[in-house]
Amino acid sequence: MNTLRVKTGWLRVLTFRKCWNAFLVYLSYVISLFLKKAVVWGSPVSISVEPTNRCNLHCPECELGSGRLRRQKGNISLDLFKKLVDENRNILVWMNLCFQGEPYLHPQLPAMISYASRAGIYTMVATNGHFLNGHSAMETVKSGLGLLLVSVDGTDQATYEKYRRGGNLSRVLGGVREVVRVKKALNAGHPDVVIQFLVTSVNEHQVDDIRRLGNELGADDVWVKTAQVGLSENPVSWIPRQECYSRYTYEDRQLKLKNRFRNRCLRIWTTAVVMWDGNLVPCCFDKDAAYRMGDVAKNGLRTCWKQKDFMDFRARVLKGRSGINMCRNCTEGLKLTKKNRHFPAAGGRMEVRERVRWS
Repeated sequence: MNTLRVKTGWLRVLTFRKCWNAFLVYLSYVISLFLKKAVVWGSPVSISVEPTNRCNLHCPECELGSGRLRRQKGNISLDLFKKLVDENRNILVWMNLCFQGEPYLHPQLPAMISYASRAGIYTMVATNGHFLNGHSAMETVKSGLGLLLVSVDGTDQATYEKYRRGGNLSRVLGGVREVVRVKKALNAGHPDVVIQFLVTSVNEHQVDDIRRLGNELGADDVWVKTAQVGLSENPVSWIPRQECYSRYTYEDRQLKLKNRFRNRCLRIWTTAVVMWDGNLVPCCFDKDAAYRMGDVAKNGLRTCWKQKDFMDFRARVLKGRSGINMCRNCTEGLKLTKKNRHFPAAGGRMEVRERVRWS
């Protein structure tokens, strides 16, 4: 069981300059909370880069899969990606090569992972797992990827395809096994392979089964994650019956996040999202680029990070976060109570991480 290594793998990329930058970022966040005024020092500690906003599946509670994503489809250029890495390699600790879409649909994904990894940035990819065939599995392991997160939202095909519409569970599991096999064959210490299980009403009975399946596959960890809903015709139908696996309550025929908002958001002080076309948005909940904060291809990430629009957005969050539409379905900054204290509200999402029980 490699849970500790999965959680701490990013530590190996730390340098004094990255640590100092992170210190400045977090200090400015604390000062902002105290002053109720946006103060930003340093540069992003991590970013999410969108390789593509195309996908092979049609998940009903996904902006893209449900057909609600309105922005143009495309792939990030390798030149833009390299520009991002080159300009920020000394301050970035972590890079997620995923946002909307299936990253492995980008033909140059392994090259991008390799470029960022060689620059000393810890890399992560979240995938639906359908393209982890023999060739891509080999390229993934050789690329230096730090963390491979594979969504497996059911332990049998009938359950799996209720949410992952158009998906083939057997193909996904075969891909995971192939990555694990290649890792062993090359005696490679990376990537850490994590199975992610998105809990809904249709699969909540399989939480224990997914732990056993993760063990059988040779995964390094299993993460059980609560679901964000609100896009399908009947979002209430996806909410688990077990309260501990739901981030919502259903009151007066309305879905409500548990507990109340606080006027704060660590996410927009520490990280940002770069879409395939170079547009910078404040966080992973802005899936359709409603709040564009600049073009990093033209102006660079650090300039866009502190431009007036972004600073004004942060100030708006500090004054009244509930007034921002995309923040109303976000878990960042929720005040924990006895009812949901086992849900860490971090990174803009709620997760319950279940350890794989190794025999």
